[in-house]
Amino acid sequence: MWQDTKFLLGEIGEYAVVARRSGTTWYVGGITNTNARCLQLDCSFLSSDKKYIATIYTDDVEVPGKIKITTRKITLKTKLSFMLQRSGGFSLKIMEL
Repeated sequence: MWQDTKFLLGEIGEYAVVARRSGTTWYVGGITNTNARCLQLDCSFLSSDKKYIATIYTDDVEVPGKIKITTRKITLKTKLSFMLQRSGGFSLKIMEL
């Protein structure tokens, strides 16, 4: 069940970034159309008194068709940049520490 949904970024027909929360875990997904683009995700939708660990899934630019998985600590002040490939996207699973 989702307790919260936020539309974070987007332009109709161009790209979209949406965050959904289940319990204390956030799931964020971003997608673009046939244009490659750079998107900056502002994490200010997170709680101010919490720290988080984000598992980040992106298209691997070095190995086409593969997914690159990284983790990093974030807070509501974090800004993440994503270079989206044509018809590509990214996703995050954000959990409280």
